[in-house]
Amino acid sequence: PDILVSTGDLVDGNMGRKDGLAVALADIKPPLGKFAVLGNHEFYRGIDQAFEFTKSAGFKVLRGEIIDLGFMLVAGVDDDYCRSFNACVDPINEHELLKDAPKDKFILLLKHKPRIDKRALGLFDLMLSGHTHGGVYYPVGKFIIPRLYEANAGWKDLGHGSYLFVSKGIGTGGPPMRLLAPPDMAIIDLVKK
Repeated sequence: PDILVSTGDLVDGNMGRKDGLAVALADIKPPLGKFAVLGNHEFYRGIDQAFEFTKSAGFKVLRGEIIDLGFMLVAGVDDDYCRSFNACVDPINEHELLKDAPKDKFILLLKHKPRIDKRALGLFDLMLSGHTHGGVYYPVGKFIIPRLYEANAGWKDLGHGSYLFVSKGIGTGGPPMRLLAPPDMAIIDLVKK
């Protein structure tokens, strides 16, 4: 891939047993870089440990930052769960982060939860999210998740030129199982119009 992203919840559980995973991820070296945002599970397990793990895996962690890749901007905001731990950085909100960003480049927004500040519509081209695990436990997740978030999994046109893709991810939420919500690791080809 040209770029690799993580939309959070990269790790969960005992961080001391994840060294092999960090090494394996660090060996992946896409030419345009690796970028990540933090999810709620990084805050559960200790933000400092999770941040260091993600960095050691070779990711640039975007916490209210925009990276200019020349033809494209990659922006990322913290998961709003950071408020529960008094661990947020500014700007936490995608609207605040993107309102003054240049409009002449493709803008990729990384945000853990597929929930959007409507004022940000039109300020980004594509938002990549996770968190929902595709519902994890069908049928409960299939009916609850859409009430909480913009999408459960896959593509959604948000309007104003902004699109959303929600990955189901490869892990689980809660018990280590999935029921009729198969995992995915998305490969997205961006093609200039």
